[in-house]
Amino acid sequence: MANYYDAFVFSIPLAFIANFTLPFPSKIVAETKMVIPFYMLLRTRIGQSTTVVHQIQKIAGVKFVHSVMGHYDIILYAEGTDIEDVRRIREAIHQMNGVTITETAIHT
Repeated sequence: MANYYDAFVFSIPLAFIANFTLPFPSKIVAETKMVIPFYMLLRTRIGQSTTVVHQIQKIAGVKFVHSVMGHYDIILYAEGTDIEDVRRIREAIHQMNGVTITETAIHT
């Protein structure tokens, strides 16, 4: 007994299938850029969070940065093209005056 899928596939006209092409998978991969999304949670010295936020906004790859209240002072979201790009963004933030503690969470 044929199932619903078999009945559906065999009811499609062959001319429709013949005129329909899918891109080769390697072409899709070649056109897609790899993105490594990650979040960083930062603590800053008292009174430094606004200054640090303005500095972080200038770093390429940072998509948004917010000053928050709670255990951390700043939360940011960034995207790197590879792990070296992630490292570059992290190092730029670690070297800023006013940043005391950072925690990075890479989105999988």
